[in-house]
Amino acid sequence: MVSARDSIGRLIRLIGGRFCRWGIAAILLGGALGARAADPVAVPSPAASPSPTPMRQPVKPPQSILPARMELEPLDTLPIFRDGRVGSYFLFCRDSLVLISGSETYGDTIYGKLPALTVITSLWLNSESWEDQSLILVSDLDLRRALSLPSGSSRAAFSALMRQTRLAELIADARATESEPGGAELGPLQKKVLALARRLERFRDIRDGGAMLMVPPAGAGEWARMEAAPKLYPGPLGQSVPELVERMKEAFRDADPRAFAAARDALADTLPRLNPAEYPHPSQYEFEIWITKADLGWWAGLALAFAAAVNMLTFQRRRGVGYGLACFLAILGAALLAAEIVGHSRIARVGMFTALAGSPYLIPLAIILAGLLIELCWRKRYVLMLATVAAALWLFVSGWLAR
Repeated sequence: MVSARDSIGRLIRLIGGRFCRWGIAAILLGGALGARAADPVAVPSPAASPSPTPMRQPVKPPQSILPARMELEPLDTLPIFRDGRVGSYFLFCRDSLVLISGSETYGDTIYGKLPALTVITSLWLNSESWEDQSLILVSDLDLRRALSLPSGSSRAAFSALMRQTRLAELIADARATESEPGGAELGPLQKKVLALARRLERFRDIRDGGAMLMVPPAGAGEWARMEAAPKLYPGPLGQSVPELVERMKEAFRDADPRAFAAARDALADTLPRLNPAEYPHPSQYEFEIWITKADLGWWAGLALAFAAAVNMLTFQRRRGVGYGLACFLAILGAALLAAEIVGHSRIARVGMFTALAGSPYLIPLAIILAGLLIELCWRKRYVLMLATVAAALWLFVSGWLAR
């Protein structure tokens, strides 16, 4: 005969287990939706932006920094020389903003999130407006103390940093140590100072146009900046390149979308005609742009979250639609992670094992594959559920941190 104590305990375990499973499922699905909501959003028009409160007075960008009506996407596939190879302008913008600001987006609660394409293009075409924005990543506390920067933010303005005589001294000292004969080892603070110097250099190169190496080489030369086109290609085509860039800048600053689109399209048509043999076809960059924008890692996390939720709600049944759906979603999540790694190996032009070793998706992929293997071969209870929960949480937490 079952005692009252055993009956109460069984009831508590039943209710607790069911609430636990529903709770974890809700957390996973909520994390998936929340991580997606952290994606870059459409740039709001300045008129729709709320006025800053008296407690917080940020430097408001002018209207041209928030070109809500400007179409920048046609610039995505323009070839540009960077890091020793030719790639797409889209990835150049993304990588540059990650280097400068430590994130693929920039913004705050007042102006919304600006995608990398908007930020870098604005910095190129309207650079003066960005010098007072807190864009440069300076997150290390020791470095902020050394520069007497306020501790309330992890970023600082380019103009404020360039006024720092202490920073100039630290950079000079770190570079002197780096260039010493015998390869003297840099201290922790010196490494951080040189990393900050690289961020400032990239900001300056984009602002001055030195990083915009979009003019194809003439003969055996190298890719050059826009201002060098008349010298490399004497004639009407070469002369028109810097003129078109100036027209783009004027239209961008004046927030004139028609004039900007006309100058942008004319530039995209002129650059390939300078040297068709050396100019890559922009269509070859469509795959790397798609694989980056598709964010397969997020879709994999969503599939794994649903797999974990279904598995938690049906873990007592080893057969049926629920169990089959959980296994299918787990396999789909693993396939999406593998596709993400393969795609980025093609983008970086490195071997598969090199891409796998450096990918942030290696650990969640290994977790879910191990869970699937143990589940399908040995049918160990809870293994697939725990693997999908762990992999999904890893993806969403890493996604939140990256943004």
